[in-house]
Amino acid sequence: MIGSLGGTVRRRGGLAAVIAGFFGAVWFGWARDGLAERYEWALILVIAPSFLVVGWGAVRAWGPPPAGGEPADPTFRHRSPILVGVEFVVAAAAAWFTGPASDVVLAVTTIVIGLHFVPLARLLGQALLGWAGAAIVVVGLVAWATAAVADDSSDPVAGLGTGAVLLAAALLTLRRTAVGPTVRA
Repeated sequence: MIGSLGGTVRRRGGLAAVIAGFFGAVWFGWARDGLAERYEWALILVIAPSFLVVGWGAVRAWGPPPAGGEPADPTFRHRSPILVGVEFVVAAAAAWFTGPASDVVLAVTTIVIGLHFVPLARLLGQALLGWAGAAIVVVGLVAWATAAVADDSSDPVAGLGTGAVLLAAALLTLRRTAVGPTVRA
């Protein structure tokens, strides 16, 4: 079959871009809490492209199926809710442990989010997301250290850093999967 694997790669790349682009915009929004008001306009310059990437990824992920069709991926459908559920429970426990009013809640959540990218990368078949997860963990550690040293909120560092990593991952995923590999049988 010609193009089947390429279609799968493009669809998974599109889905990865939708997820990373959407949450990139969300993380940029969280950065607003600690930013000076005079810089808030700059967030629009990064949030808007994040949503454009979501649209581009959606077209790729849910566009017409490749020639020969593509079966639904039951592994992804069954494992992704479990992965997200575990991530949510761990992030909520970490937030409770650090205290809801703590300046490091977002930094700790950032670390949890980064760690969850490792199994997500395997599930989506997008190794780039594993590297993005490692970068997000580093952002979380830097945000935590910044909050401890400056005795201030970790929100701007965690929000801007994670948003930037997610937007870059979404764009790179779309670029790398623009023309997926073709298999000839």
